[in-house]
Amino acid sequence: MYETYNGATTSLHIGPTTGGQPAAFVGVRGAQWHPTRPGQAAWVAQLPTDSHPSLYTATVGPSFGSVTSAEQLSELPEGARLGAFGDWGYAIEWPLEFLLETEGEQDFVFSAGALTILDTAGVPQRTTVADLVAHGGEGTLLVIPRDAGFDISPYVDPALTGDVVVIPGAIDVVDETLTSLGVGFRITPEGTHFVSPDGEWLVEVVTREGGLIDVTAHGIRSSRTRSRGFPGPARPIGLASDGVHLLLQDLQTNELVMFGWDQGTLYRVPVSQGTVSAALLP
Repeated sequence: MYETYNGATTSLHIGPTTGGQPAAFVGVRGAQWHPTRPGQAAWVAQLPTDSHPSLYTATVGPSFGSVTSAEQLSELPEGARLGAFGDWGYAIEWPLEFLLETEGEQDFVFSAGALTILDTAGVPQRTTVADLVAHGGEGTLLVIPRDAGFDISPYVDPALTGDVVVIPGAIDVVDETLTSLGVGFRITPEGTHFVSPDGEWLVEVVTREGGLIDVTAHGIRSSRTRSRGFPGPARPIGLASDGVHLLLQDLQTNELVMFGWDQGTLYRVPVSQGTVSAALLP
């Protein structure tokens, strides 16, 4: 599944990138596969005839090139995109502007990234001002709160966002209700982060000087931490469904590398061209 761009129009294609797949949907932002259900996908799209974007779920047919069914769940705010989804619901990212009024001074308009949680029926439950960094299949979300202490309630539509909540702290791990899990570890902001599908591990990938890759797995619901090095240079692509094997592209050989952060196991898959995305199915 991949997206192409033609001016202001984004098209979704399903199938090999070399096959010239026809567009399955247009106006798409943030298309994703379901983390545990093969053939199930979701995305946000705004069709040319729509005034606002909407959330869609879809089933991909066995031919792997067409959408056999697509259901429109709910209308979303302008600029929305799908950040994550699973059996727990949907995380929608969208831009929020709110006005800071000052006494006798010039008023200021602030822009921030909002994050809205929808249930499985597409009904908004709650919204916070935060950037979504990484997510796991069970609804575990790594977020950076952006609330500067202003009341944003007047600037959000309860019909589209649900209850407005505030996440304290500089960075936090929350569940699908936007409730902090009380994780106390610190992360490297410039690193790449993945949450395991079971929500138990946060895997951080940091490139050091000389191309060496540091891989650190933090226990989200425990104090466990595991660290291993990988001889890069390499580009992190994703985390396998087992939550253990990190998928990387070797930037020297273009090979797809599966690196087990728990035991240090290493598997290489020859690839003739660069890898855009990859997934290891159970």
